[in-house]
Amino acid sequence: MSDELLEGWNTNRRINLWLIEGVSEQGLRCSLSTRGGRDVARQFAHVHNNRLHHLDKRAPDLAEGLENFESKHSPSREQLIVAYEASTAAMGVFLVDVLGGSPNEGDSRRGFSRRSLT
Repeated sequence: MSDELLEGWNTNRRINLWLIEGVSEQGLRCSLSTRGGRDVARQFAHVHNNRLHHLDKRAPDLAEGLENFESKHSPSREQLIVAYEASTAAMGVFLVDVLGGSPNEGDSRRGFSRRSLT
């Protein structure tokens, strides 16, 4: 099952990077919100930030060196690509470790409970 999960994770990575690279500069700054909600770039930054949040709680060593985007900051395409690649790789390691039951320096990685996913 871990091979299939990682294949799906890598497919998700490729699709999201394809989207980030394919959206125009103007498109990255667009938002449907009339109340100042996130533009497209900030939506992708939000995905990255959520990954870091879960890594901070469950595998802090994998979150080291990865930076959150400020909530009102609309990152550039290049910043998104770099951040997205880094958080995708870290989450990939986390998933492999959790599925394999690998210890983290004497401490088990904490997986997700159903409650934490809702």
